[in-house]
Amino acid sequence: MQMNLQKLIEDQGKQVKMMLEKQLKSNQK
Repeated sequence: MQMNLQKLIEDQGKQVKMMLEKQLKSNQK
């Protein structure tokens, strides 16, 4: 259970990071 929770949090973190990087790139244009 705890392993699944950690994986969920990591996956969510990756998605958020990707979204933030996309926003940064579009802001620079």
